[in-house]
Amino acid sequence: MSRFTRIVALLLVFCFITGFSSRFAIVVEDVTLEHLYFKLEKKNFLTKINSTVELNNFSVVEKIRGKWDYKNPLWAFELKPGSALEVSKFKYGETPHGFSETVKAKQLVSGTPYLAMGSGLGSTGSIEFVVK
Repeated sequence: MSRFTRIVALLLVFCFITGFSSRFAIVVEDVTLEHLYFKLEKKNFLTKINSTVELNNFSVVEKIRGKWDYKNPLWAFELKPGSALEVSKFKYGETPHGFSETVKAKQLVSGTPYLAMGSGLGSTGSIEFVVK
């Protein structure tokens, strides 16, 4: 087997194992009850340059008795399955243009742990945070 063939085979195995998926970062900015912003970032693996995220859905849930309450999101929005729009930053409760709000934003409580999570075409991201 030639060296080129081995390299291609290893790359294919790597892509198969990772499922051609990637992660994006969700950064929570200005974590107060009045100003809560989510910034989505995706770094290119090779160039390390940030790019926008193609998002399909996003939700915020709270931790109740030590477990995340995924069934009752505090805020959520989405697109129809298989579609995505580029998003870079948005404020809690203000649904980005083009998305449908599926759960109206509820008031967050200072000191409560929350989980923000989103997914797009082949990528996901999440972050735990506490509002000041």
